[in-house]
Amino acid sequence: MKTWGVLAFIGLVLTAAVLFLRHDLRGWTPADPGNPAAMVEPALPGAAAFAIGDCVPGTVSPWDTPTAAEYSGSATVTVLTCRSRSSAMTIGLAYLAVAVAALVILVAACRRRERAGA
Repeated sequence: MKTWGVLAFIGLVLTAAVLFLRHDLRGWTPADPGNPAAMVEPALPGAAAFAIGDCVPGTVSPWDTPTAAEYSGSATVTVLTCRSRSSAMTIGLAYLAVAVAALVILVAACRRRERAGA
């Protein structure tokens, strides 16, 4: 069971890294990036506008540089990036499902080993 705990911890660290280091919402930084109700206009055409309150707290980065697809001018501009709450919930639930499935498989394997040895 110690092995399972170590693997679960490693998976949790990797999941947290994905959540906090890779952002999926991008838009032009609003005048007040600290206001959760502030609307962020998308940097790419066709993308939906979002509120800062739609982001997971701690993932908001209001001073990121735009990609080449978002801006190709010579002026200094910044974009706001963050992890959306919905994608964070999806990633968290996927991690939980994998952890529970791994635990069930581990318990079944341990029981089978006990029956074979007895």
